[in-house]
Amino acid sequence: MPFYPEYFLTLLRDRVNLLQLIGSHVTLRKQGSNWAGLCPFHQEKTASFTVRPEKGLFKCFGCGAGGDAIDFLMRMRSLSFQEAVTDLAQQCGLPLPDEGHRDGPASSEEQRQQQLKQQRHDLLAACNEWFQHCLNGPAGERARDYLTRRGLDASQWQRLGLGYAPPGWQTLLDHFGLEQTDQLVAIGVVIQRQAEQPGRQDDHRPFYDRFRNRIMFPIHDPQGRCVAFGGRILGAGEPKYINSPETALYHKGDLLYGLHLAQESIRRVGQVLVVEGYMDRIALAMQGFDYAVATLGTALTERQLALLWQRTSKIIFCFDGDKAGYQAAWRALEQTVEGLSSGRHVRFLFLPEGMDPDDLMRHEGAAGLQARLQQAMPLWDFLYQRLSSDLHLQSPDDRAALVHRLRPYLDRMSDPLLRQFYAEALAQRVGLPSWRITGRSTATRYREPQAAAPASQPLAAGRDYEQFLLALLLRYPTLILEQEEVLSTLHLDNRNFAGLLRSLVEQVDDAADGMDPDQWQLSPEQRATAEQILQAEQTLPEQEQDRRRELAGCLTSCQLRQLQRERSYLQQSGLSTTPQWNDESLRRLLALKQEEHRLHRNKKLIVAPQ
Repeated sequence: MPFYPEYFLTLLRDRVNLLQLIGSHVTLRKQGSNWAGLCPFHQEKTASFTVRPEKGLFKCFGCGAGGDAIDFLMRMRSLSFQEAVTDLAQQCGLPLPDEGHRDGPASSEEQRQQQLKQQRHDLLAACNEWFQHCLNGPAGERARDYLTRRGLDASQWQRLGLGYAPPGWQTLLDHFGLEQTDQLVAIGVVIQRQAEQPGRQDDHRPFYDRFRNRIMFPIHDPQGRCVAFGGRILGAGEPKYINSPETALYHKGDLLYGLHLAQESIRRVGQVLVVEGYMDRIALAMQGFDYAVATLGTALTERQLALLWQRTSKIIFCFDGDKAGYQAAWRALEQTVEGLSSGRHVRFLFLPEGMDPDDLMRHEGAAGLQARLQQAMPLWDFLYQRLSSDLHLQSPDDRAALVHRLRPYLDRMSDPLLRQFYAEALAQRVGLPSWRITGRSTATRYREPQAAAPASQPLAAGRDYEQFLLALLLRYPTLILEQEEVLSTLHLDNRNFAGLLRSLVEQVDDAADGMDPDQWQLSPEQRATAEQILQAEQTLPEQEQDRRRELAGCLTSCQLRQLQRERSYLQQSGLSTTPQWNDESLRRLLALKQEEHRLHRNKKLIVAPQ
């Protein structure tokens, strides 16, 4: 973790408007020289949360939370210290100290690398200035005409830093001089010709400009530093757009076009609009939708999504209504579903086929787009529509197919309450109880199930109640019929055990007591797991009532662990998520505690029956 000198942290705290920062999350009212409001970190009806702007501190006398702007951001958005410092520095326009610093003086090599990095940033900024100069000069007349036709005036392209790369194989290279060649190659604006590229006009030139006769779009990191370029060709020609290659400063999957300009609007409006192209983002910003950003020629990546979630809890993806647009939207859904929670909202807006955002606003105006945004499709509706589009849900077979298609997406949702609501919504559509939909508990996956042991290794020695439970079910499947609903919603830590349990429950109607593993319809991996379980648990109760008692004990132990984890999750989310807890969350927490007490009482009765 980088070490930030105390002088820098002091300067950062002075620059931050603490009242504005906290006021964007909490409704505050003046109270003497201080400001007061309801604490965002715990549920309360009487304000005990106080902000002291002159001291740069906040304090809650209810839950004890307190500190400065960095502490507030860490708690409010679940950020690390480094992430909170970086975020606040971006908001204040304060450059971070050299990243080479750690808990002591930087080594000479670290200093050299940091100096080289700064030189490249400076050279990229100089290239950007030169492209802007060319746009405003005689050579940029055609480029200026194009931008004017797209509705941009000089003040707008200057604000965006747009430029123009004139024709010619070495125009930029000649401007900066041969002594800068290596660094120009390193930042991606000059190409070194490969020996296997014969027959070109530039054969005698070992180096040539990457961007020629193109309008230039500078790409910035969240700190506002130019790190790369995108270039659109003027007139006919392919490719229409080219981008800088991956460099030490630029990784296209880590950035979003326009984020450095949009992030303040994103925080103010409370949502972000994600589009595909540079001009899409620019056209939206010109019409007042300055909270728009664009991907950089790739499908949405995990890192790009993390940048968005750090800034807002509401994302709208805006894509063309053609096949390519739907494919891009589906890739975005695949990326977002993993971290989806009740505090995060994802919607999809599909434009009329053949229209981009600029076209739409020319036909319908900003009000038309705003109306469409209000009607954007929620993630669940898009997921359901996509996976059921080729099915006839009057057919039992197709309803079953839909459940099997949707189940993996439900399993990937990290929020147990959201997953439960989605399962109930699907259950209503296909006419099943919700526990049949998930085939597992609606409790969250608080941690990933432990990796299964390789088939060649014996299972852990000793009494493992998950293992013992499965041994009972494998030998005595009639027990499954007695506890089918409970077993269908049971979460097991061991991934192999969980998959085996699901298969047993699904096949119980065709099973009989005393079956061997090869008589079940199991995958090779599941069959190997079943054989290992039975090998490890050879001593099973002979009496029917003892088998039932042992099964009840195993089930209770599993359920208790589930409840404890869900309760812990809810308690932690109440301290770390942006939205305040609602009554539903509190009722859920109380219900979990009551159910936990009930299971503890039952367990005592099972262990020591009367």
